[in-house]
Amino acid sequence: MDFLKDANPSNADEWISFAQTQFSDVTRGLAEIQPGLLEFLMSADEGIRNSVRSSLCGAAFPTTHASWVNSISCSIFQRFLAYLNRLPSNLYLVDRSIDEACRKVMPYMVLLSALGRVQFPSTDLEEPTNQKREARITTCPYQNTSAVNPQLFSVLGLQYPTSPKELQEVETLLLQRLEMFLGLLIDAFGNPKLGVHSKTLIFDTPQEINQQSNLPITADSSNEKLKNQIVEGPGILDHVAQIGSKPAFTVISSLDPTSTVGERNLLSRSPETDWETTGRNLFDKRHYSQAMICFEKANLPMERGIAAAYESRKQAKLLQAAQTIDQTACSAAFTKAATDFLGCAKLTKGEQQVACYLHAAECYLQAEDWITAAQAYRAANDFDMAARIFLGEGSIDKAVEVVKEHRDDMLENITEEIIGIARLEYFRTNQLERASELFDEVDEQLEYMENYGFAVALIPVLEHRKCHDRARKTIEQALRGLWKLFPFNSRGTERQIPAIDLFINQLSNSKTLKCEESRELEVFQALCTNDAEKLLALAQSSEEAISDSGQSASSCSILALLCFSHSSHLLIPQRNSTISEFIQKAKLALSYINHLLQFTRSLDVSSLNAQKLLGFEPLESTEPKENKLPEFWIHSTSLMFEGAQKILDVSEVPTSSTLGLFSLAASEADTRHLALAAMYDSIRSEVRKMHQAASLGSYLYPCLEFAICGRCSLSECGRQEVFSHDLPNEQRQDFFNQRARGLIIQIQIVHGYQVDSHHNEHERRGFRRTWARRLYENLMPHFPPLGNFLCIDPKRIPELAHSINAISAWCKDALHNLDPGFGPPNRFLSDVLAYLDISFRINRQDYILELHSRKLVRPRDDLMIAKVGSVSERYSIVHDFINFYARRSPDVISRAIRAAHHIIFEPLAVEANVLVNVLEFVGREIILQWRIHQSGSDGVFDKLMVPRSWAVDLIKSSPLPAQQGIHLRDFFDVLYKVLEGFRCFEPGSSPLYAFNGLLGLRVRSVLIMRICRLIVLIAHNTSIPLPVKEEIRQAIARSLGGPGEVLTSLCSRFLRADSWTGLLNAVRCSPLNRGADELVYSFRHREGKSPPTITLIRTIIYNDINPELATLLSLVEPDATPDPKSEPSVHQAQEYLYTDTEIATIELTQTKTASGANVSKSPNLIRSESNFPSAPQIEPKRSLTTSEIKSGKKIIPCYKRYR
Repeated sequence: MDFLKDANPSNADEWISFAQTQFSDVTRGLAEIQPGLLEFLMSADEGIRNSVRSSLCGAAFPTTHASWVNSISCSIFQRFLAYLNRLPSNLYLVDRSIDEACRKVMPYMVLLSALGRVQFPSTDLEEPTNQKREARITTCPYQNTSAVNPQLFSVLGLQYPTSPKELQEVETLLLQRLEMFLGLLIDAFGNPKLGVHSKTLIFDTPQEINQQSNLPITADSSNEKLKNQIVEGPGILDHVAQIGSKPAFTVISSLDPTSTVGERNLLSRSPETDWETTGRNLFDKRHYSQAMICFEKANLPMERGIAAAYESRKQAKLLQAAQTIDQTACSAAFTKAATDFLGCAKLTKGEQQVACYLHAAECYLQAEDWITAAQAYRAANDFDMAARIFLGEGSIDKAVEVVKEHRDDMLENITEEIIGIARLEYFRTNQLERASELFDEVDEQLEYMENYGFAVALIPVLEHRKCHDRARKTIEQALRGLWKLFPFNSRGTERQIPAIDLFINQLSNSKTLKCEESRELEVFQALCTNDAEKLLALAQSSEEAISDSGQSASSCSILALLCFSHSSHLLIPQRNSTISEFIQKAKLALSYINHLLQFTRSLDVSSLNAQKLLGFEPLESTEPKENKLPEFWIHSTSLMFEGAQKILDVSEVPTSSTLGLFSLAASEADTRHLALAAMYDSIRSEVRKMHQAASLGSYLYPCLEFAICGRCSLSECGRQEVFSHDLPNEQRQDFFNQRARGLIIQIQIVHGYQVDSHHNEHERRGFRRTWARRLYENLMPHFPPLGNFLCIDPKRIPELAHSINAISAWCKDALHNLDPGFGPPNRFLSDVLAYLDISFRINRQDYILELHSRKLVRPRDDLMIAKVGSVSERYSIVHDFINFYARRSPDVISRAIRAAHHIIFEPLAVEANVLVNVLEFVGREIILQWRIHQSGSDGVFDKLMVPRSWAVDLIKSSPLPAQQGIHLRDFFDVLYKVLEGFRCFEPGSSPLYAFNGLLGLRVRSVLIMRICRLIVLIAHNTSIPLPVKEEIRQAIARSLGGPGEVLTSLCSRFLRADSWTGLLNAVRCSPLNRGADELVYSFRHREGKSPPTITLIRTIIYNDINPELATLLSLVEPDATPDPKSEPSVHQAQEYLYTDTEIATIELTQTKTASGANVSKSPNLIRSESNFPSAPQIEPKRSLTTSEIKSGKKIIPCYKRYR
């Protein structure tokens, strides 16, 4: 292009003058005249710089990537980059910002060239919404059909385009940034030093190539249209083969016939045109393959390597520009080029080495080998770009490493960005040690963590920083906060409070938690997730820790209470539970109740444990302690809060802390009152739940049908299935003691119910009455073969020793408070008899005699009976039963018979099983009294045939005093009437009933068998004559043969018995002759005598009553002795076992002719008359002293007045 026309400038001033007047026409030509000329002109004159700016930027700057490739702006941009990259770094001709701009521009140019390869499946589809777009980017970043890697965009902080519109926005943004970079490059030429240097290059230095290889390795752009850049003339490859035989000037001319006259003149002016010069000129013309040959001829291996690297990149760009892109081959080509540049970098030094690393990095970017590209940028000292790529690729550690090593050589905004992202990521991923390395001071780190929501890592950071005191204080504060949020039995809404997760996560990351603190943390984690099963397990483990340490008031204790309070619903047994499952849950429930009681009874509001558990804390006051009474904050999560609102009459309270809790201030006295009220309410609530659930279950009772028949007709009976036939003793004991243990544990639970009002007292009595009745039914069951109170084994019931006092207290309290004028009339008599029997069986007390002056003996018309010998004086039959269990009067049996006669013939409402048990008790005592008179000291138990449990009871019980006035026929009349009552039972009209449910046919039939057995055994063991026995058989038949209903499968033998032997056989073949009630025939060993063989009756031969016979008859295993540390089920002082000496003593007090005595010789013991004989109403007393008479005269009027 001839743009000089007539002008022929030859020096600097002439060129400046020419450019100022003609620049608009020669901008392109100036770049081709001579290397560095345009750059000199721009540095020499500001007007020329502004002209260049207006020609290249603003409206003249391309607006699309297609126009950019062919624009003068692109070509001049590349020229300026090449020029500035070749400047010596030691002269500081450009400032740092310009240097950074040169390094940053290449990724933008690479991405701009790649935009043409971005394609989309369809342009007709509706543009996706922002939400869909984000989802698509996240789930499918390669949804377009191009092979452009999204990392090209992320390295520059751009989002990957998912639509043509977004692609256009990215293109516009890239061109804007390139225009900005171009402006920075133009401004760089305003440096005066650069002007001097550029002038020296053009006019003061010969244009020759340095032998130390100043081969210009330019940062030419990859977004230049490659086909135009590397177009080679026709036949060029043919000339390459002849290059070795032609002069260098001829070679360059033939290779580039388009070369200008100026270029030829420049060559011709060289002193020597050789292979090196030719190679460099070919390199400048981008004929890299030919330059390789020239450098090889010139024996310049380094220059040849550089040319080879450029050629490799050129070939890679050809592949990239092809219409059909093979991405794999393209990446491999760029990787090869990058490898070549790295090889060159190892051979060069200084600026050329840096340039080689930069070119290698650019090629790796094109190959999408991001990490290697970053490493190359790092080698090229472009630390900003290296760190950005490391960060974009997710290698934060590498990015941080670059920043740490080269922070002073990097832009501040980039280092801050990387450090900021690294901090966030390290805290987010819990890499606390790495995060701590990014802070200079502890306080700076703590402030950062608080500002950015990473307080969760506060404790581990303090521990890592060796700030142990602050870490310890923070741990204690976090645990205290959790106690506030999760106090005893708190509601579930606080689980949503964000502070909970903060505290738990803080503590979870700590490495210095103490053992107790770790347990607390585990509990709060379970509370946060509402894991009741885990809480229950933790409660048990805390209890074990208490047992091991022996510190009931320790933090383990309140921790167990906290766990139980949030998992106690799991302790409620299901209706379909087994007895074992019930016992397991009841044991835990009892432990929970006991710990609650222990904690409450020793409650101290100044104790930290009490404050933690109940959700209150001291109120700090500025006033002197001596002038200020203690006050406490009661938090809204506490059970005490609602009560505090009522006391203080506060409807709205302010938020007291960042935890989101409300708090009220209360005095020490109010706080203690509220704490006790809340705890006792909780105890009552827990006991109430346990009572209601257990009272609905059937697992504590045996199935009567299964016990008798070995099957149950009810599909969902739910009762314990134990078959009494051939039941091994071990199994019988196990099943019975399981039931007894379950009941005893439940009684201990109910015993924990505390009273603070009349309503509570009424509820407590109801609970106690329910479980006392059920305990009675277990100890004195309808079907005794499965076990009774004599089968209680302390080794199988560990809780028995601690329950004795509770049961005794129940009985005493009930008997002292029973009043015939209050409560259901039909329940009074049964309750009196049941409590008397339980008290007698479990723990015989002296208070029984005191009952004569209690409310239970108050007169009630239906209970009154005339005194013997007096028609006008009447008294309550309760007196007779009290005397019977007190066992001190000589007429207790006769009075008990009269009382029973009154109950049956009046008739009075009475529980059927209670009635039968009392009658059996009276019958046993009648047999014993008869045997003592009949057989004397040697024969009390000799040839005695009774159920095994009767024999054991007779041996263990202290004998009554010699009894008088026993009317056996009257007693039999009572028994016959009872049989009729069972046979003619009508629900609703019969005075007989059952404690639990209806008195069913099977139960009535079992009780009929027991009455028949009682009649037969009394007659058999008292030597009643055979004719009288026949009368008894007929009376039984009449009683059972009238209208009504009985279960024939159980009672048919008694109905069909046609002789006394048949009646005996009915007793022997009865289902009652099993287990604990199997019939035994005791025979005292005598020389030459053998016991008779009786089918279905076990014969027991003994020498001594105690201990031999007692051991042989015992229903408890011989090795099942009570724990010496435990109290026995029956006090040793009250337990009685016969000895031969004692029997002899009894014998002497009654008769001196006992041996061979018969009925006719004992007229005061058994009488057949129908009338009641006169009997003293009180036992004989000694003569009263004068003082006793005076005291009695004072007491009697009061007694008569208030009786």
